[in-house]
This record gives sequence, C-alpha cells and structure tokens, in this order.
Amino acid sequence: MPRSTAEQTTIEPRSKASFCGSSQTIAKTVVGGKNYEEKEVRKVCFQKQSSTYKATSQNIDVHYRAL
Repeated sequence: MPRSTAEQTTIEPRSKASFCGSSQTIAKTVVGGKNYEEKEVRKVCFQKQSSTYKATSQNIDVHYRAL
C-alpha cells in the first residue's frame, strides 16, 4: 500500500497518450529492536489504450538505513 500523499507525488507527461507518476517517502521503523530509516521510492508509467489507461511499468524500491 503506498504511503505517499498527493503532495508527495510528481506527474511527468511523456506524450499526449502517456505519463509517469513518482513518489518518495521517508519514515522511521523498528526492525528486530533496532531503529531504521525506511526510504520508499515508487514510479509507475501509464499508456492510454482506448478509453482507459494501462500501467506499462512499475518500480518500487525500499531502502533501510540504520539510525
């Protein structure tokens, strides 16, 4: 489930019939009793097909850094 909000989302037009959306969130979390910074980066691209948009690619990267 995405943690980003509309304010954290960037829309990048690619053409008249396609666009990509990207977002990045940073949160603190505890894993095994240790504190970590969790950075999530998402990007999804869409292409218009008839009257709807279909996802053509999706990347979700999550990185952890010990605090």
